[in-house]
Amino acid sequence: MANVIWTADEDKIFESALVGNKDAENKRKLIAELLPGKSAEEVKVRRETLLMNAAITWTTEEDKLFESALKNVPEGTPGRLHEVAKAVPGRTLEEARVHSELLMMDVNEIDFRIMIRNRRERDLKRRGNHGHQKSTGNSCLLLN
Repeated sequence: MANVIWTADEDKIFESALVGNKDAENKRKLIAELLPGKSAEEVKVRRETLLMNAAITWTTEEDKLFESALKNVPEGTPGRLHEVAKAVPGRTLEEARVHSELLMMDVNEIDFRIMIRNRRERDLKRRGNHGHQKSTGNSCLLLN
């Protein structure tokens, strides 16, 4: 089973079914039923393979095309991710979906780091403003 060949037509059916059944509990079984000769386990392995490949093999040019398409296709547009995927030759809808999720994770991490840095800078400024007060003999612990 590890070396199961998938045709381009099977991949198209797989991707369409994946999108159409994204909330189904028995998604793998439903998709396998659409693909004669494929089992639910083979569907699972195929998705994992696509996710892994999508996560690690994007070129700089593909990133630029992807990000440009994200800017050009307004949020809320029906089928937005499908349109974005079409803007990157050779990439599938599932690869675009994974890439989008990874991109959002990167953006969230950057936002978090900026928030932490800003909080540290603010705390340092506060300490700087209070740190030069004369001691009254009482020890004081400043908590921010």
